[in-house]
Amino acid sequence: MSLKRTNDDEGAIQTDHKKFKAVLDGVADEFVCPISHELPIDPVTAEDGRIYERSAIERWFDTLVPPSQRVPRFDEFTFLLTRRHPPTVKARSPVTNETMGFRLFPAVHCRNTLRSMVRSGAISGDKANAWKKKLADENRVASSRILADKGDVGAMWFLYRCYNDGTHGISKDDALAFKWCQRAAALDHTKAQVRCGHRYVQGKGTVQNIARGMYMIGRASERSAYACFLLGSGHQKKSLGLDQDYAEATKWYKKALNSSEDPCSTTTVKDMEKWIAEHSN
Repeated sequence: MSLKRTNDDEGAIQTDHKKFKAVLDGVADEFVCPISHELPIDPVTAEDGRIYERSAIERWFDTLVPPSQRVPRFDEFTFLLTRRHPPTVKARSPVTNETMGFRLFPAVHCRNTLRSMVRSGAISGDKANAWKKKLADENRVASSRILADKGDVGAMWFLYRCYNDGTHGISKDDALAFKWCQRAAALDHTKAQVRCGHRYVQGKGTVQNIARGMYMIGRASERSAYACFLLGSGHQKKSLGLDQDYAEATKWYKKALNSSEDPCSTTTVKDMEKWIAEHSN
């Protein structure tokens, strides 16, 4: 076989490979969610005939429902069972803006195809990497729920952070953040006690109860630098139901700087040091 023919064959193979790759990329693009602009982990088909990430299209539907008519999110399980959209509200396609229904149908074939294509390397690059990360996040959250339900306080704290910050594929949700924070706090998790107390004071994700919140923050202040900071800030700014008292503020800031557990951010530490320098005799 001549060298020229060998080079021609290799060139033909590379050309065919590029064509095949272009076809696969085109198939992958058809599966990309029009809202998240990523390959879906939990794909569903909406009544407009398009495939979406379930969480993305559900968030879109929620924006169409007036706040007064939304179903309260008391916990994950009952929320999933009671999720309803009032009959007076009409859904609209996020792609065409045309009226459609709220029904979503699991796109099982799409999910299985994507799994096979990503795991085999047929789809690679940024789309595949983002899909793998989302799947890893989904698996970690799922395993954390199992551990949390068995009493693992670390898993409870992780779920609180997910709902509080909107990370690991979870949307921010104050009610669910409070739920997991409260459960961790009940098991003497210091950070959870402080955040749960702060949420009680703010009425964030729960019914406001300033007395209970301040009790929890005060109790945690023996260990938590962040709790001490909150008490100092409360006296400085006359918040959290506390009177303005600069001496008390300075005292709590000093205690915060001397506490090693549940430390404050670098910016907060600098602000407290500046305050102490300006208000110490």
